[in-house]
Amino acid sequence: MVLKKNHLFTLIIALVPLLFFLLLEAGLRLVDYGGDLSLFVPASREYAGGTYLAINRNVAQRYFPGRNFIPRPAGDVFLKNKPVNGYRVFVLGGSTVAGWPYPDNVMFSRRLQQQLADAFPARRIEVISLGIAAVNSYTLLDFIDEVLEQQADAILIYAGHNEFYGALGAASTISVGGLSESGPLIRLYLALQHSRLFRALGDVVNAAKQVMREPDQTPGGETVQLTLMGQVIGEYDIAQGSATYNRGLARFSDNLRAILSKARRAGVPVLLSELVSNVRDQPPFFFDGDAADSAAGDAYREARRFEAAGDIDAAREQYYRAKDLDGLRFRAPEAINRLIHAIAVESGAPVVPMKSRFEATSANGLIGDELMLDHLHPNAVGYRLMARAFFDTMREHGFIAATWPDTQTVDETEPYTEMDTAIGKLRAMFLKDNWPFRPVRAPDRDAIEYNPRNKAEAYAKKVAQDTMKYDLAHLELAHYYHQQGDDERALREYQALINCDPFKLTTHLAVVTSLVRDKAYQAAQSMLARAQTIAPNHPAILRLKATWPGTQPLTTGMTKSRK
Repeated sequence: MVLKKNHLFTLIIALVPLLFFLLLEAGLRLVDYGGDLSLFVPASREYAGGTYLAINRNVAQRYFPGRNFIPRPAGDVFLKNKPVNGYRVFVLGGSTVAGWPYPDNVMFSRRLQQQLADAFPARRIEVISLGIAAVNSYTLLDFIDEVLEQQADAILIYAGHNEFYGALGAASTISVGGLSESGPLIRLYLALQHSRLFRALGDVVNAAKQVMREPDQTPGGETVQLTLMGQVIGEYDIAQGSATYNRGLARFSDNLRAILSKARRAGVPVLLSELVSNVRDQPPFFFDGDAADSAAGDAYREARRFEAAGDIDAAREQYYRAKDLDGLRFRAPEAINRLIHAIAVESGAPVVPMKSRFEATSANGLIGDELMLDHLHPNAVGYRLMARAFFDTMREHGFIAATWPDTQTVDETEPYTEMDTAIGKLRAMFLKDNWPFRPVRAPDRDAIEYNPRNKAEAYAKKVAQDTMKYDLAHLELAHYYHQQGDDERALREYQALINCDPFKLTTHLAVVTSLVRDKAYQAAQSMLARAQTIAPNHPAILRLKATWPGTQPLTTGMTKSRK
């Protein structure tokens, strides 16, 4: 009996610390310490709350502990209860999937959703972008279980550029101690991020780091103000075949295989895509503050000489060689594309031939500034090309239906305006004004000193410099066009604003109010009807209908442009 009591006493003593931590975890959850970092949360009342789920705008705090700047996902929402005729697609990746540097209406996933909806009008098509800047395959793997819980019908992946400098990457400053050496430990760390107690301990450590943090410095030791792109560089010259290089490839391979395995067990098909880079017009980066890596620089200059001589095949080989030798690995080496194809063969996943699609649309088949804004982000034309490449590959491999309609009325109208493209251009200009695009001692001020050529660019500059809200800029520009008698362009601004957040009820109502102000009653009535499909009988809609200017004929539409 005494022995049993001793065992019981020992067990109780052993359980006391566990009970203490469990109570502490419960207390932190009770006060909502650190907030909810679930991938999906109920959409706010602006989206007729209770009807839709939204991507948690704070979810990237899992991967950027102790950082002042946390990249945010797009503002996509989807129905909480998937309809019987629904087809739900999730798109995973980094900043390209997020449509950087453009507003959300330029994302290729938005155009893809419209194209699929046009092809299958009887289906409720949802294409949800989970793209977040500066994340890599660890984030995708961390997301996959939550994605599968939402009744995904297909998963599209465009990822691989951020394996070295993305959060928790092989050579990133956004890391946790020495965990970058061990894939399993990083996965354990990400799993523990769901514990409020673990995050609280991490906050204490990160606060201490901030106190001791040195100012941003270049490889030469110079103190500078760096962009996020400059801040994430933990290793400046990653040679092919080095330990860091091989570790980045291995982690990508392991994570992608794990993602495909989980999706296969859930019966969800995955579509992978090749990666594209600006090889013709992006020279090797300045990694030491003075000059580009000599081997990469030599290959790039050789490519230029071959192109000038008309030997395009030799030029293409040297352009890709220059990219692959670039010590600053912001562009994925071609080894990543080879891994994508090899893993696709293993798993039976189809691959979007994105490189050949971009090359076919580029002069001499050399991908450059025609389709790219910077080193790897497409311009608006490039994003449109990406959407069509995914669309065609989904059709070829029988996604949604084994046999697609012979003819599809696919909407090819632009879901954005001149202001949207100007915002992207100015954001890219600001990035390229700084190191590592330019030597650290020779930054530029092209974006800051940019002189707008028209009203659209003037508003774009305000948005790009964060001095005006995006939605207000579209509304004011639309009102300006209406005053100029250009009602067609005014309506396009309103439509672009809606396309940026198609299910945001408050945006629809703001557009309706603005249209009524401009006496564009037919367009206002059409927009109000669209709002009602999003939130039937919503009190705000009923109030607006009750105060409708009944003395005005509702059939009076916007006049045609006089320009």
